[in-house]
Parts: sequence; structure tokens; C-alpha cells
Amino acid sequence: MKTVGIIAEYNPFHNGHAYLIAEAKRITGADYAVVVMSGDFVQRGTPAIWDKYTRTRAALLGGADLVFELPVIYATASAEYFAEGGVALLTALGVDAICFGSECGDIDALMEIARLFTNESPEFKTTLAQSLREGKSYPIAREEAYRAHCTAHALPVREDILCNPNNLLGIEYCKAILTQNSRLVPFTVQRIGDSYHEATASEGRYCSATALRTLLFDMMITGSKSVMTSDCSSAATNTTTDASATPAAKLHAQVPSTVLPLYLETLHNLPFITADDFSELLSYHLLYETADTLSTYADWNTELANRVLTRVPTLSGFEQTASLLKSRQLTLTRANRMLLHILLHITTEQLQTAREHGSCFYARLLGLRESSSKALRHLSDHSTVPVINKLAPAEKELTGIAATLLQQDIRAAKLYDMVQHKKGALAPANEYTRGVLRI
Repeated sequence: MKTVGIIAEYNPFHNGHAYLIAEAKRITGADYAVVVMSGDFVQRGTPAIWDKYTRTRAALLGGADLVFELPVIYATASAEYFAEGGVALLTALGVDAICFGSECGDIDALMEIARLFTNESPEFKTTLAQSLREGKSYPIAREEAYRAHCTAHALPVREDILCNPNNLLGIEYCKAILTQNSRLVPFTVQRIGDSYHEATASEGRYCSATALRTLLFDMMITGSKSVMTSDCSSAATNTTTDASATPAAKLHAQVPSTVLPLYLETLHNLPFITADDFSELLSYHLLYETADTLSTYADWNTELANRVLTRVPTLSGFEQTASLLKSRQLTLTRANRMLLHILLHITTEQLQTAREHGSCFYARLLGLRESSSKALRHLSDHSTVPVINKLAPAEKELTGIAATLLQQDIRAAKLYDMVQHKKGALAPANEYTRGVLRI
């Protein structure tokens, strides 16, 4: 039996994701695709538009065989920690290979750069330090250090790699494999279709998750629910529908036909969750924070804490607060993550402790295909960490940092469910009674 791992968010799942799963199985010869997916909060520092169970169902309908949850401490961290957590989990499960999308499609080039970033040359270190002293952001400083290294060693400069987001995340996966001495064999599939940042779905191309979120949000806000039902039902049975005709037809063009009915149902039954839905909670937290307490959260320091605390009375929401933090050295995504770390009580000490102890402490199963039960037994037998099917027994068995991280996952889910319910969703079953999703 051979397995291939994919680290993902599926926020939301679309045709490009289905393509990657199929290609990952094909190029690795894997029998099963094992997905490690972010829970209710994602790496760009915002809540997922729909809860982790809805997104797990979409992944399984779209071709995934098993879906495990990436602990929230990694799911909401920098690309480096995000990759470390995902790679550590796949490695602990005994998965054979990892496959990810990239703009370059060149695993050798990505591994070469990852080795440089893992074992920095003197030229790299000197240029990186100088660029940071000049006030440049870390990504820009690292790119300049990379060029300096290539120049000093008469190597070709692959600037096209460092200017694309999926390449950069792929390098982090490769770094994690190297630093963890993981047995995972890395593969990459070249990204096709629209770019990562493209905000509008293009006809006849795989869209970005950003574009699909925009399309779904517009359908929810401006579309009649009865019209959406009729249009989507028609689109689901008519693959020749002009993708430019209606929003429903555009949706059908961008998601697998197996997933479309789920999205139609979800558009009717679940509200979209956005960062500003957490504004009141954030404002309440900030009333009780000081510069010292804020500085304990991941990504914070005293200077940034003071910048926010002096403006608390004038801040009106999550997104406005993130904009206040944003600067030439600090991206909006990192600002979002910083605010989320306050709400979820994720500290610098927790991240460092987790890293020091191996990054992975359990594998919580969210869902699987019934046909993948054999794979689950195989992974459970070979896993070096507990595979969690039920929460209550796991809480009694886990101790130390493992117990702490699991409790954070549970609290994060409760927080998300509270906000979702406040926006009109029916009260969901709690984390203890949901059980593993099976299709």
C-alpha cells in the first residue's frame, strides 16, 4: 500500500484541488491520498469561510481518501511553521510521499533553494542581516540574500521561483523535510489556471480559492436562494452551460460535479464567516491587554503592542485593526495572524515548545471514505503518534504540550461555532458528538 500526503486548506475546494489530488496519486503511484487540512481558521489569519466539517466533506467528495486536522497552532502560523506542522504530521502517520502545487513545477530547484535556506552560506547570512537592518521585510531580505549567494558561487538566479507564493510554500515543505530528516519523498505538480492572487474566476481555467470565495460570497449576498437552487440544479446536469451566463453556472465550471450539491446546500444553510465577525470579541480582549501581555502572543512585540493599544478607542473592527498594524515590514496577512493569535491564545512560547518537542503529538481524523478503511488501519498501525477518532478518550490520554494543543483545537472550533450560530446557523453538534465524517 502506498500513500501520498497533501497539506491544504480547501477554503474552499475547487477543480484545481481535485486536479492536484488526482495528479498526486498518478505521479507517485499512490493508492490513497492523505490530506492534512487546516481546521476552522487558516494561514492567512482569518476564519475559513465554512467550518472544517463542510470543507472535509468537499475534500472527500473531490477525491481525498482521508482528512486529518492540522492543529490550529500551525494552521494560523507563518508559512514556515505551517509547513513544519503539516510535514511532521504526515511523517508521524507514516505517509510515503508528499505532493504540492507550485508555479515552477521543478522539485529539484525547490529542494536546492531549500537546502540553501536550511544551511545558509556566509554570503547569504551577511546580505540577509544587512537587508534586515535596512528595514526591509524578511521575504525581500531573503530574496536579496539568495541573489548574493548565487552571484558569489556563479549559480543561475531563479528569481521566478521566489516571486510566486506556491513556490515559496513548496520551499518551506522541502525545508521541513530536510530539518526533520523526514522519510517523505517530495513531488510537485505545476500549477495551471489562474494565479494564486487572481480575484476573479476566468472562464475555462482553474480559478484561485480567492476568486471562488468572491463568487460564492456574491451569490450569497446578491442572489435569490430560489434562483440559485434552480440555476445550480440545471448547471449540475448540463455540462455545456455557458460559464458566463449565471453565477451558478460559473460555480459549476469551477468545482467538481460531486461537490456542487454540497455547495448549493451550504449556501442555503450556512452563513459566510469573515474576520470582522470576530470584531467585538477582539475589542473585548484588547480592553484587558497590556503591552506586556500582548507581547507574549505569537508574532507580537512591545512596539506593535503599543501601536495598537494607543488606538483601541478608535478601532472599529478586526480588519481595521489589522490595517493599523500593516507596514512596509509587516504584511497584512501577518497582521491578521497576530490578531487571531490573541483570540485563540496562541503564544510564542507554545510555538517554540512544540517545535522543540517534535511539532507533532497526535493525528485527529476528521473524515474518510468508507473505501479507505484499510488505509486508516495501516496508518494507525504505523503511526508514531495517537490517531484520534474520539475526543473524550484522547483528552484523558494526552498530557503536556499535546493536551494543550488539543484543547486549543477544541476551543477554536467552539469559538467558530459560536460566531456561526450568532450569524444564523443552526446550533451544531459539539466537537465531542460530531464523530468522524464518513462518505
